[in-house]
Amino acid sequence: MNMKVVKSELSYDDIQATQTILTEKFLIETAFFANSEYLIHETGIYKLKSSMPKKGTKKEFFWDKISNYYIYPVQMLNTVDLDLEEESDETSDASKDINSFYIKVEFYNIRKEKKHLNIPHDLFADLSRSKLRKHGYTLPPDLNTLRDVQRAVNAALEAGQNKYMRVDGKMMEPFIDCIPAYVRRGWVNDFTHIRESHPQFVGSMPTRTRRVGNASIQINVFKEIMASSRLACIFFCIAFASYTRGRIRKTANFSPIFNIYGKRATGKTTLALFVASIEGAPSKENGLIRDSKTTYVGLENFLANYTNGWFVVDELDDIFRKNAGDAVSQLMTIANNGGRSKFDQDTEATEGKSWNMVIVSTSNKPLSELVQGDMKEGAIESRIEEFDVQDPELNIFPEYIDDQGEDVVGRWQEEINDNYGHFYPMIIDYIVENADTLNKKIKIYEGELTGDPNYQRLKDDRRTIQTIALLKIGADMIKDIIGDEYGELCHEAIDIHKSRFSNVDEPDFDVNEDNWTRIDILKDWINANKGSFVWETYAYTNDDSDLKFKSQKAEAKRYSDIAQTKGNVLGVIHLDSPMESNTDFNGNIILNTIGEESLKRTFKLDIAELKTAAQALGLLEDGKKLGVAKKKKLSAGDKIPVSTRGTFIHLKNRPVIQFDKESKDDLLNNEVLDNFNKDNKSDLEDILKYASSNLDNVVDGEPIELDDPDFVPF
Repeated sequence: MNMKVVKSELSYDDIQATQTILTEKFLIETAFFANSEYLIHETGIYKLKSSMPKKGTKKEFFWDKISNYYIYPVQMLNTVDLDLEEESDETSDASKDINSFYIKVEFYNIRKEKKHLNIPHDLFADLSRSKLRKHGYTLPPDLNTLRDVQRAVNAALEAGQNKYMRVDGKMMEPFIDCIPAYVRRGWVNDFTHIRESHPQFVGSMPTRTRRVGNASIQINVFKEIMASSRLACIFFCIAFASYTRGRIRKTANFSPIFNIYGKRATGKTTLALFVASIEGAPSKENGLIRDSKTTYVGLENFLANYTNGWFVVDELDDIFRKNAGDAVSQLMTIANNGGRSKFDQDTEATEGKSWNMVIVSTSNKPLSELVQGDMKEGAIESRIEEFDVQDPELNIFPEYIDDQGEDVVGRWQEEINDNYGHFYPMIIDYIVENADTLNKKIKIYEGELTGDPNYQRLKDDRRTIQTIALLKIGADMIKDIIGDEYGELCHEAIDIHKSRFSNVDEPDFDVNEDNWTRIDILKDWINANKGSFVWETYAYTNDDSDLKFKSQKAEAKRYSDIAQTKGNVLGVIHLDSPMESNTDFNGNIILNTIGEESLKRTFKLDIAELKTAAQALGLLEDGKKLGVAKKKKLSAGDKIPVSTRGTFIHLKNRPVIQFDKESKDDLLNNEVLDNFNKDNKSDLEDILKYASSNLDNVVDGEPIELDDPDFVPF
């Protein structure tokens, strides 16, 4: 090949003049790719051409620049699993097939900045259809030149996956490798946490996970915030620890909601924005935070997009008030990791979006008010940790002026607006390096709570135990990432929160409280399904006359006839005496499999939990043999033979503690009563008067003795 100079329209070296003469040899040796047709170089894309020879001379070859903006493939990405690609934050219907391929290209944009973009393989064959223009790449305007650019990148893709011979005869190493790609976020393996900013993410979502400004400034602001606010310590801890979801606990049966409630203009949203700055912009437009303008469907998409971490929802209660009728079920879905089944036009069920994370939220009133009176109230409340923004112990940061007359909180906001997102990579690196230690610690923290006699009220509350343990490893992470002093501040705040679950100051606390609660749920379920049981003796009526015995017998027969006629018998109830109220059960119940399933489905009480509670209270008859008559009654609603499937539980009322005069006086003089109004105090006196006058009450056939060491009050 004849050597010929090639004039570049771009500078090879920015320090030199704007135009430089490049020799063919230098151009080839510094090219990204060069074969016998095309050459891709930092200065542009070239095509090998030949000049028309004069008579008696040989044809001359030279490199002709066809584009000032280079582009070439640097990597292939292969989706290794079936995932959903979120085309936007609000809606997503497109699905990704197994083994979809993407080509990562490097290019100069119109501002001569080096950029990267993942292009689906089917669009790589036609760059004009890809999103290159949107990302600032200038494609040639004429069709012939565009075809040459396309051929150049196609040739580079084909040759670059293996060793290839450069145009000057030198063997070159492959410059394109193939790595796994992901369209879902969160932990994809023990070492990789995916967000849309990750180089292996190939979805098309807007990038919300980003770093801006100086890390040390953000760290210093967080130190000042934690030093002034225990509530901030709590929320920073849970945000840090939330990234262990899916890695330390790879599965979870709920996503806890950490909610701050209180009147407006008290710092709730400000704290929420500080939390949002951990991974991205403290902004509702560009960050990991949304408010009541977001639809419920949009919120589901956001939560799925940012699983294995946290997401902030400002004014969460307002989102649910838009659909008051569905508020409880929607709140339960959010706290239960999503996964709502959906139906397409062919009525085929598909699994909905799911997540495993922590939701940080604010509201004007406690979320518990949304679920008051609902049958799922207890289940939802066990998934929510609520904090009053005006709590004097777990305080929000004060709005104060420093010695220089500066608004401190305002300064924090300004500095965080310009310096954010730096904690996210630190946290992920920390978890990767310390996963085994964190896993051991969270089990230790859970074990400490489970075995501590001062926290017996949490004995069966696994969700609260897990949440407090999660907070504590968050404090440990802050200690190692930010500093010992701030980790200790966080642990102090967590101890205050934890102390509110202690039974130390409750001398009458019953370790069986949770067990009795499950028995109460069973009774509520019975009352909600009275016409689905065979009542062998009595069933409650409002008749308080001398005919109560007869009327309850008749009511029992009526319910039994209804159940057996419908054929949906849930169980058999046998009471030893007439009922004084609709919760006064003294007898036993036998559940069949349909009853067990109904109890779990409608009242969220699993039969295993019920049996455990009944056994702890001495109310379970395990392995009791059922007679032919009982089997016949139970089988009216059961397709499975009853002989080995009946659950036999004694129905008893909670034990009632009596108060002597001294106890009553102590209660009435308690400082808590100082906050009660006159009517409340009068009501309590009436209750105590009634309790003190009924000294003949018995429990399990024996008079109650207040000084009996074996008696366990409720």
